[in-house]
Amino acid sequence: MTRLLGVLLIALALGACGKKEEAPNAAGGAGPAAMMAAAPEASAKQAEGAERRFLAYEHRVSLEVDAPQLERLYRELQDACVNETTWHCTVMDASIQLERDERGGTAHLNLRASPEGVRTMRKRLADSGGVVSQGTHVDDLGQPIAEVSKRLDMLKTYRASLLDLQRKATKVEDLILIAEKLSETQSELEAATGQSAQLMDRVNREVLSIDLSTRQTTARSLWAPIGNALREFPPSLVHASASVISAVAYLLPWVIVLSIVSVLIARVRRKRRQQKSAD
Repeated sequence: MTRLLGVLLIALALGACGKKEEAPNAAGGAGPAAMMAAAPEASAKQAEGAERRFLAYEHRVSLEVDAPQLERLYRELQDACVNETTWHCTVMDASIQLERDERGGTAHLNLRASPEGVRTMRKRLADSGGVVSQGTHVDDLGQPIAEVSKRLDMLKTYRASLLDLQRKATKVEDLILIAEKLSETQSELEAATGQSAQLMDRVNREVLSIDLSTRQTTARSLWAPIGNALREFPPSLVHASASVISAVAYLLPWVIVLSIVSVLIARVRRKRRQQKSAD
């Protein structure tokens, strides 16, 4: 087992040295003219890599709209997210609550879509004329993505070395050990690949959180408590009556028992009084 691990470390070291030696040889064989020609291209690639930033955008928009418009706008945004295939849109959360008289309510949507899709939906919301607040939060995922990428490269190199050793191994115990290491490496590789895909999805698609509510006029807001109380009066009366009936049902056996006990106590006291008067 120790010999196998030593061989594995030597293989990794030789692979790294081979890569380092290939680069100078390739540059030396090209000659000064080729190096001068390749220098601008390399500089351009470095500049492009430096300018590439992995940013994840999250947008929040709050709107106040008329009651008939609330449900219509809520349905329109969901349908657009589902039907516009180029947006790669996903509805992550959706909820709506309408009042019984359908004169008010609230709705919430949480979407993830391409930047183009998010821009189109934000423009649609702005055109509705009911935007009361909006904001954007940005996360820089450059470092997490770079760390995951390095881990992927390391795991792939390690797996390739294990496969090479597996082809060369002759002992059964060595083959078993290599198979175990390959299984562990493959699991770690799949986990890192999933993490990388999740991070890139946050970069390639933006989050849009939408809160919709109905406009509340002053007159309505003043009389709303009274209206709500009148609407809730019949069910409240029914619930209160049911509570009274339940209370009576629970208390009735105790009333009967207490009545019997009271009668017995009264009889005992009456007998004692009669005995005292007789004495």
